[in-house]
Amino acid sequence: LISIFAITLNIVLSLMLAPLMGVMGLALAFSISSILNMLLLYIILNYKTRSINNTQILNSLLKIIINSLLAGFVAYTTLYFLDDLVNMNTFIGIFTQGFVAGLLGLLTYLVLSIIFKLEEVDIVKRLIKKTLLLFKNGKHT
Repeated sequence: LISIFAITLNIVLSLMLAPLMGVMGLALAFSISSILNMLLLYIILNYKTRSINNTQILNSLLKIIINSLLAGFVAYTTLYFLDDLVNMNTFIGIFTQGFVAGLLGLLTYLVLSIIFKLEEVDIVKRLIKKTLLLFKNGKHT
């Protein structure tokens, strides 16, 4: 029910914001509905599970927000830096600009996640190790 509400809100906001802001309006509508969806799901989870560690969740959330903002800044700055270096009138130029900016943004996020010791990084590491062992041994360990 919450997800249906979030999807409906996304559609309504998209229809309202797209004519005013174009593609940025669609991104804003998606962001608003996703944040509201997360908050509502968190409230329900907190209500049903009384033993949730709110401090740990808030700590992770703040680290993720900081990492995301810094990674976005790096990616956005890279876009403008590469604008003068590649031919923006060709597919290869546009692709190169987007690929390099996205890659640098992703690498920035990963490095910051390791520096800030984000717990989610350890979870991903363990998952990758299990997957590699599965392919190597052909079974779970």
